[in-house]
Amino acid sequence: MEILAQLLGLLLLTRIFGECAERLGQSASVGEILSGVFLAGLIALFGSQLTFLRNLAGAEAIEYAATLGIFFLVLLAGIEMEPRRIVEASMGAFLVALGGMLLPLILGFVLAWSFLPVSELRFVQAALVGVVLSITSIPATVKIF
Repeated sequence: MEILAQLLGLLLLTRIFGECAERLGQSASVGEILSGVFLAGLIALFGSQLTFLRNLAGAEAIEYAATLGIFFLVLLAGIEMEPRRIVEASMGAFLVALGGMLLPLILGFVLAWSFLPVSELRFVQAALVGVVLSITSIPATVKIF
């Protein structure tokens, strides 16, 4: 019975945060993610003092419910997938992804080449700077989106 109360509490908290996010003009999933962050903060601060939170952090049933939730989320994404739209958008997405990797790579290489002193390792050092800038552009892009 305690597991059902924990699941109900999680669902209620998630729903409340999702509704608040929608009223603020955001997606419900933003609120749902924030509810998880909020709950993790509560567990970190008060987990040892409150029995409900202490039991929630180590509940095996919660882990199974989370696994089932991920399964159904991926299943729903697969069901809602429209292959025709994916094919239509694939060329544009490919060009954006290619530009997001090649542009920092080339510009980083050129910038490093122009500032590095002439040596036998200049090409390797410039290539390394280009690769590093290319790789670090991905997390920055994800963070922006």
